[in-house]
Amino acid sequence: MNSNIFAAVAAEARRKLATKQELDTLRELQASWKWASDTARSSWMDGMLSTVLTGKLNHQAEEDCLNKGQSAREKMREVTAAALPVARKVASRFAEAAHRVAISVERSEVHQFSRFGVNHSPSALLQTLRKLPDQARARIPSSEWSSTSPAEMLPFLNLNNRRHHGH
Repeated sequence: MNSNIFAAVAAEARRKLATKQELDTLRELQASWKWASDTARSSWMDGMLSTVLTGKLNHQAEEDCLNKGQSAREKMREVTAAALPVARKVASRFAEAAHRVAISVERSEVHQFSRFGVNHSPSALLQTLRKLPDQARARIPSSEWSSTSPAEMLPFLNLNNRRHHGH
């Protein structure tokens, strides 16, 4: 589902979906997740580059890259696990807001159809809005072994605007 619909519904919500403390926590976790993701990606690239440049496989360098990548992937899972309790609360608030938006759109549609004496048939927008609460909840991993970023879980929040210092 397009993340624009998540942002549009969040903008329509008449209440905050996350507290300042929740946003600060999620932004810090997102920065940690991104650092770990970048580290995992670069460790793999470093190993490949070394092999390509030297034309031979350096077992120690390969092992170092694999260990660094595994450590970074573990950090990503730890960050995901730490984000889950807050993400579940925020996603639940978003689901409630999406439900209210869907009801409002439906009332408006029914009124418009009725003005013209036409039987109401839900628009594509309304059908999408009706699915959105479940879609929002489904973005939250059910397993703590997932490595989903907070920004992927909660696409309606801006979580990518804080720099991470340290691990």
